[in-house]
Amino acid sequence: MRLEVIHTSAEASRHVIKFRARLVNPTKDVIQGPVLLRSLSSRSIYGPIRPANPTNGIKGPGAIWDVSNSLPQGRLAPGEQSKEFTLDFELPDAAWPLRRMDGDTSLAFGYQADPHILVKKSSQ
Repeated sequence: MRLEVIHTSAEASRHVIKFRARLVNPTKDVIQGPVLLRSLSSRSIYGPIRPANPTNGIKGPGAIWDVSNSLPQGRLAPGEQSKEFTLDFELPDAAWPLRRMDGDTSLAFGYQADPHILVKKSSQ
């Protein structure tokens, strides 16, 4: 299972960076819900960053998003991709207005993370 970021945007009024993403199943196995994304750590060259909209309410290491409803019919066949979903992250007030720093050529506003995708493999 692979997490693919499709688009990033900034919502300055809330100090939030929004990642529109989807899951892709590059395996030969059917992936069946539930599917959870867990953030073990996150960082940004613009300052401390933390999850803003996790399902479990933890706005730091251990944040979990339940993205099961993005799977068509609750499963993802080999080669398929999920519907899009949004992951929000907050930057501190001092980082705004957000300006690209020298060396930041990413579309992710200098964001780096260690996400883990938790899935259940189906035998079907």
